Amino acid sequence: MSSQPQNQTSLPPGAAAVYDMIIVGAGVVGPALAHAMALQGRRVALIERDLREPNRIVGELLQPAGLHALERLGLASCVEGIDAIPEIGYTIFYEGQSVKLPYPPRGYPSTRGTPSAANAAIVEKPGTPLQDIIKVRENGVSFHHGRFIMNLRKAAAKHTDYVDVIEATVTATITEEEEVEPPELLAKKRIHRRLGRVVGVRIKQAVGADKSVTEERTLFAPITVIADGTTSKFRKEYTTRSPVVKSHFVGVVLDNAELVAPNHGHVLLGTKFAPVLVYQIGTTETRALFDIQGKLPSISNGDMAKHLTENVVPYLPQQLQPSMRAAIDKGQFRSMPNQFLPTSPQRTPGVIVLGDAWNMRHPLTGGGMTVALNDVDLLRTLLRDTAGTLDWADWDAVQAQVLEPFYWRRKNLGAVVNILAQALYALFAANSEDLYVLQRGCFRYFERGGACVADPVSLLSGILPRPLVLFNHFFAVAFYAIYCNFCDAGLAGFPGALLRSITVLYTATIVILPYILEELKWY
Repeated sequence: MSSQPQNQTSLPPGAAAVYDMIIVGAGVVGPALAHAMALQGRRVALIERDLREPNRIVGELLQPAGLHALERLGLASCVEGIDAIPEIGYTIFYEGQSVKLPYPPRGYPSTRGTPSAANAAIVEKPGTPLQDIIKVRENGVSFHHGRFIMNLRKAAAKHTDYVDVIEATVTATITEEEEVEPPELLAKKRIHRRLGRVVGVRIKQAVGADKSVTEERTLFAPITVIADGTTSKFRKEYTTRSPVVKSHFVGVVLDNAELVAPNHGHVLLGTKFAPVLVYQIGTTETRALFDIQGKLPSISNGDMAKHLTENVVPYLPQQLQPSMRAAIDKGQFRSMPNQFLPTSPQRTPGVIVLGDAWNMRHPLTGGGMTVALNDVDLLRTLLRDTAGTLDWADWDAVQAQVLEPFYWRRKNLGAVVNILAQALYALFAANSEDLYVLQRGCFRYFERGGACVADPVSLLSGILPRPLVLFNHFFAVAFYAIYCNFCDAGLAGFPGALLRSITVLYTATIVILPYILEELKWY
């Protein structure tokens, strides 16, 4: 297990410390932002309730656009030394057939529509070394989530002059009407008075050699960032939306699994079971995530194992089944809700909400960390570019010069990842005849290859953040699905297929349109 960051800070009893920024939560967003702010010479308090290595079943796949954001932040080394696995694309399995969706050539989308023959063929040539593929194609990376988080925390903690990593529980935020600013802030005019403005946080921290005594302390800063994850304590206070649970993932770890396509995410689809995701998280370990709709079968009484063994595993590729059954027999299941949370306005002065506390989408496409890291990269860029003129104490100026541009400039990538995650899940977890038609059509669309693969996988990976391209391909899939349904029906089934074409097009529209409208909102 990774060791904890070395510069954990214990403040003197009753102390009120002053920072440039307070960050609540040290998951993906918190350490990355703390590191970025330290490079800009800002003093940061990074607060996390539990600094031990987390153990989660998502946040294990970083798409190419997320890896690029990590590189721009100077944190690429955080995926090193954790037995991370390069991922070069996806393989979709459907009703006994499969199709590969390789990540696009490097430089895409500037090469869009004209990929070189060498780049286009390299992943199809048997025996091509992985490193040769990565040289010419985009790649993602998969890993143990906890190991990655510990590396991020260590990277932030290295900035000992600027970042205090504090293991504590944030009990409340401090607003101006309830507490007068500390003398340090008044003297330096760090914060302009404004009713309701958040000026800091209260924390409870275990102190002493045996951590048996709890002290309450206050921290102050002109900006408080809430990044406390999926179960955010402060979401209801500072945003206007609540998460909607779409389904659950139940995860197991496969030992020494025989993968059909190593270094690919496996998406297993069928008409008799909900989607299953399989991807490596280490040299000998592979994650399997089973989507469960409705009420979760009981794990304790064996219903979960029975459900997976009888209703899912028999329909999966044969070579995966032995390791699947062995993992299920162990009974070491982990579950988590798959939630959708669209972004919402942030009106409270002094607070910025980021990451899963603010925006979530179905994890089927593995885009959460990619959106989060790109948000951090964009925010730190805006703060850096306004460093000479912007006073963080003037929240109207922060809103105008940083937050409004941030909300708009993040929309292309955020919208593509969010819409695609929800729309693909609706198709892949089809539960109506219209959705089954779209599901089959989507698979056959991928079988066409060319732009029918390159563009969708580039959208999914964040490399092509163009909502209009997503819109075009989604309805191209819908019309192709209708065409395929006509072909399958034949002359005898033409009247039924004609009627079905209307309902399929309507279903496709109501699947994607609400998410498009959601992303178009002005904040």
